[in-house]
Amino acid sequence: MLLYQKQEINNQCCNHPFNPRSRCSTFNQKLFCVSHRSGSILKNQKKNEFPESKRNENELKTIKVSQTETGTNHFSQMKIIIVGATGTIGQKVTANLEQDHEIIKVGSKSGDMQADITKPKTLENLFEEVGSFDALVSTTGAGHFGPLNEMTAEDFKVGLHSKLLGQVNLVLTGQHYINPKGSFTLVSGILSDDPVAHSVNVSAVNAAINGFVNAAAQELENDVRINVVSPGVVEDSPELFDAFPGHIPVSMDRVVKGFRKSVLGIANGEIIKVW
Repeated sequence: MLLYQKQEINNQCCNHPFNPRSRCSTFNQKLFCVSHRSGSILKNQKKNEFPESKRNENELKTIKVSQTETGTNHFSQMKIIIVGATGTIGQKVTANLEQDHEIIKVGSKSGDMQADITKPKTLENLFEEVGSFDALVSTTGAGHFGPLNEMTAEDFKVGLHSKLLGQVNLVLTGQHYINPKGSFTLVSGILSDDPVAHSVNVSAVNAAINGFVNAAAQELENDVRINVVSPGVVEDSPELFDAFPGHIPVSMDRVVKGFRKSVLGIANGEIIKVW
């Protein structure tokens, strides 16, 4: 816990360059600078450097400063694209994040904007229209469920083209529009680790998404992060319970927290398991 002298400034840090150990945050419409450089903090300023009114104890703010670094400013409104915003998980994630951030809802047939994730050209059009953004969340993608002895190559391509390549397309195209220190959050699922009957296609696709995120995190530029949320069968999908025998349904609140961790936290290259 550290004490800082409240000091209003004009949309810039206190004459020091941005570095990984300093950042500006917005509290109550006032901008305050928090700097740890050289172990010197505003509380160490000499008393006569501030007007009398500024030295009053009532003007001191107690701010709990996390010693971890955040890729995005939690106290600034972010521009977040949510693909699959009208789906079971997407609706809950959207409702949570839109309380504090600008949300652009994207769906194949509904939402603020429409795009087909299996067609890169439609994604280029989407990003051109949206412009720069701070975060992209994907809660979409189809796969094929069916017995292996009846599965065809065309069946298997369903998951490859939609849930896998579709989400990969979002990153491959979106990386050229996302702001520095932005983030991508994809979705996979428990079947990569704990398959059920007839889940060969989806299990393979989920594992491939996890692998893509792990590798892409090493190469994305401008401090852009990428993670994947891997949920179990969710409580809001009771029609799937019989297909997941022995699995304990996961609350939507836990799933939403997994997405919040990726978007608002510092994780990078992480498979956020919500089982």
